[in-house]
Amino acid sequence: MLTMSFKAAYYIKRPKQDSGPKTLLKNKNYTENCLILRPPTIQGEDTKCNSSRHSRQVIKERNKRYSTIGIWDVKCHRNEGFVIERQADVKMCLFWGLTRDFKIFSAAKADCEAKGARLGVFKGAEKMTILKRKGASAYRHIWIGLDDIKTEGTFVWHDGTILPPSEYRPLYFAENRPDNVNGADCVHYSRDLMLLDDHPCQYTYNHVCEKLIS
Repeated sequence: MLTMSFKAAYYIKRPKQDSGPKTLLKNKNYTENCLILRPPTIQGEDTKCNSSRHSRQVIKERNKRYSTIGIWDVKCHRNEGFVIERQADVKMCLFWGLTRDFKIFSAAKADCEAKGARLGVFKGAEKMTILKRKGASAYRHIWIGLDDIKTEGTFVWHDGTILPPSEYRPLYFAENRPDNVNGADCVHYSRDLMLLDDHPCQYTYNHVCEKLIS
């Protein structure tokens, strides 16, 4: 059973009886219109919402005061090994491979896909900060979801968008990178450079998977 740390029962209002996060319920055949997530577990119980104790405003204020957990957080933590990483208003649901779990790029990509995820896409300053923070503390090289395998010189994030050369620096690539040395087509985070670098896809590195939460 998955556990999380929050101080008080978390109340979720369902707009109508046939909607809402049913997968969180112990009893799928619920009859009430509120869901309570009681500490220390995130399994829910349905309850009545027609008292002042469960009014919309009371629910909102209680949740704001006692807990930062939300449905997004719950969905992330339901995936074994995935953790929530935050920076400012940005959060990602990530799986970091074991520190001695080294894979070639294609194997790392396949491992993420087997988890229903993708290699991490770190677009933007906040997400790069998340990557750098983890890289500084635990990993020297981390495969991420960026490569120019299909077309040399055109780096594509694994969400399908292109990283234009005009945006390489200063946020993403280190100086004089990418350099395509030895046919380098795959991108990793380098702790030594503290930025991204391209290396041959057959090198074995750690990797990070990103779960998309809707």
